[in-house]
Amino acid sequence: MKGILNAEKVQMDDNALEILIESAGNDIRQLINMLQLHTSTQKSTTFLQMKDHLNSVSKDKVTMMNPFEVVTKLLSSQDSRNLSIVKKMNLFYIDYELIPLLVHENYLTPYGQSGGLRDIQEAADSADYISLGDCASKTLRSENEWTLLPDVGLFSTVAPTSISARFRIFARFPAWFGKNSSTKKTKRLINELTCAMSGKVNAPKDSIINDIIPFLFSQTVKMLTEGRVKNAVEFLNEYKITINLFKENMVELCERTKQKCSYDEVDTKTKTAFTRTYRKLHPDIIVKKKKKDTNSDDFKDKLDPDIESVGERSEDDKEEEDEEEEEEEVVILKSKETKGTKKSQKGTGQTKPKKERAKKEKGKTKPKKESKKQDRKRSKSDSLNDFIVDD
Repeated sequence: MKGILNAEKVQMDDNALEILIESAGNDIRQLINMLQLHTSTQKSTTFLQMKDHLNSVSKDKVTMMNPFEVVTKLLSSQDSRNLSIVKKMNLFYIDYELIPLLVHENYLTPYGQSGGLRDIQEAADSADYISLGDCASKTLRSENEWTLLPDVGLFSTVAPTSISARFRIFARFPAWFGKNSSTKKTKRLINELTCAMSGKVNAPKDSIINDIIPFLFSQTVKMLTEGRVKNAVEFLNEYKITINLFKENMVELCERTKQKCSYDEVDTKTKTAFTRTYRKLHPDIIVKKKKKDTNSDDFKDKLDPDIESVGERSEDDKEEEDEEEEEEEVVILKSKETKGTKKSQKGTGQTKPKKERAKKEKGKTKPKKESKKQDRKRSKSDSLNDFIVDD
């Protein structure tokens, strides 16, 4: 702000600038607009002049609150008593989508663990108002009747917090978001099964969920436990259910209901035979596989599992690595030997010619096998010896 004032050649006290920043709630966009408006008429401002000016242009503190602070304030009896219905409605309009969910998540927290008959009655009244707010919100969104928004705020936020306000709490995040995502996933699984069985089954969605899917699942698991793998595959083919739909959709939907028949109780051998039998009858269908760990020895190429394993090394690679290790050991030993000879020569004062020392060091390393790799190794060690002696 000081940089802007200096560029515009406007003088303002530091205290005046500080209270202006506080009144704007650290909102830099509003602060620049306020400075432009104020400096259009005055080129110098003192602290007292700014204090008098802020009585008309200060930012509303209510709009600077977040939804968690709003719910904490509404469920606190001390703060809730000092707020009128109009002020509570203004707090609701800060975020009319998240605040009702926060109220529904936290309206029972002020009662604590122990409560009398009066507390139970008040909690029931708050729950009734919240349900009325949900009905009004559904009508508002389905029929696009936004004139019902004040009613939604009154039923879902103002009335429950006025009844259930006790002591200051820490507002928890709404668990509705997690439940809503799991509900959407369940609907997706059911719709996929319904579309697959549409040619064989024509029934309401409730009967498909509660009767048909559990019956098909229990019959398939029963056949697998008895070892009738081929019959189970033919039974699923009759209803156009693929093995992916069975393992992902039907198992997840039916395991939640805690049925007597469970797919986890089927033997592993039976499950593999079930998968193989299905793939033989349907060779064009791709069955999803789990990704293998790349660090394990059993890891193979993802594009073609029949290709030789990636982690295996050839014999030539192993020989080359062993030769490189031997070369490193020879170089280290020779460097130590040269250091020792230099120290001994310094102590005695005798020096030997470079060629004689190089010949002796060459004679120490005898080749094990005569091959191209050994020749290359010998030439490398000779060059290193010459380099060390010259130094």
